[in-house]
Amino acid sequence: MSIENDGKSFDNISATTAQFQLYGGRFGIVAHGTWGGGSATLEVLADDNTTWVVAATALTADGTALVDLPPGVYRWAVATATALYLSLIRVPL
Repeated sequence: MSIENDGKSFDNISATTAQFQLYGGRFGIVAHGTWGGGSATLEVLADDNTTWVVAATALTADGTALVDLPPGVYRWAVATATALYLSLIRVPL
């Protein structure tokens, strides 16, 4: 069964993304790009609706990760890296 907003992908980005909603759960992260010493950090909007806090350890190289995320508003904060392909894919429990 597919759930609306059960993941999000960004193709060929090099700047912080617009915010997006996730219903929460376990997600796989898949990352590929030109890192050049840069990073991409998954952030979640705090309850004050102003402050972004780290939701997953910053990525600095191609790879995958598994994270448990609460429902909320998220974004990818990109620093220096270019041509990034970032995916959050829901993992069924």
